[in-house]
Amino acid sequence: MGATFLWSLTALFVKHFAALGLDGDTQNLFRYGAAAAGLWVWVPFVFGRKAARAMIQWRLFWMPVVFNCVFQIIMVSSLYHASIYPGFMSLLSQSAVLFSTALAFVFFRDERATILSRRYQIGCLLAVLGVAGVLLFREGAQMSAGRGVALVLVSAFLWSAYTLSMKPVVRSVNPIVAFTVVATWTAAFFLALAPLRSTPGRFFDAAPMGQFLVVLSGVACISAAHSLYFAAVKRLGVAVCACFLLVQPLLTGILSAVLLKERLTWAQMASGLVLLGGAFVIVRARTSGGEARAEPTELPEG
Repeated sequence: MGATFLWSLTALFVKHFAALGLDGDTQNLFRYGAAAAGLWVWVPFVFGRKAARAMIQWRLFWMPVVFNCVFQIIMVSSLYHASIYPGFMSLLSQSAVLFSTALAFVFFRDERATILSRRYQIGCLLAVLGVAGVLLFREGAQMSAGRGVALVLVSAFLWSAYTLSMKPVVRSVNPIVAFTVVATWTAAFFLALAPLRSTPGRFFDAAPMGQFLVVLSGVACISAAHSLYFAAVKRLGVAVCACFLLVQPLLTGILSAVLLKERLTWAQMASGLVLLGGAFVIVRARTSGGEARAEPTELPEG
């Protein structure tokens, strides 16, 4: 419940920081910097020197780090479009399940039997129809929304690539330690990138409350949410947690409607239910196919 609620806030925070005038690279730098710092405060005490040793295993982590960095750039950029609101983005981002299916089929032989099952294919069909409905039934949709929608879909693909690239990593490294390494190198990437493309110093020109919220979003929505999710997976299993996380778009939509006055059409909401229903069927198909205890890598964006 804690991880689901915190992840439902991510897009709202990013949209708010964009309205404050903080550019995407600056957001990513300080959010991931705060997240990495928060993890390093307690991870060494819990896992000893495992995190420090993992930091030098660049051959193991370079691919997840690259995918995560590019995903962060694209995801945050999509919310800078006036036509993209958190509730709409959260629903559309569930299309990641379709990209994960395609990538898993290509790269992981052990998942092909599940993907070829009738239940899995029905779930994918429902998800495709849901995505199409969410896109087609927008009220007053304009052509200018095209680039924003494209960025959301690309970010969903990159998130799928990131989660699947983490699958072989967590076979040999504790998931929380692995994410600590990914968060640290991601923060380092934006430390190098932000001065080249933006003005990170503007962060210190923002009001103290704005600065506090940026740091809070990094600690809460990145480091704390991932830690809570992995703790839940350990106790409940991947399938139960994945099903529960389907509530996230609902929470994001409610909060966005209250705070940002976002409105989805009835047809979009119905399509969203079809999309989430398809995702649920896919999760259940993976459970029946022996994937209930799979590695905890399929996380929502944040």
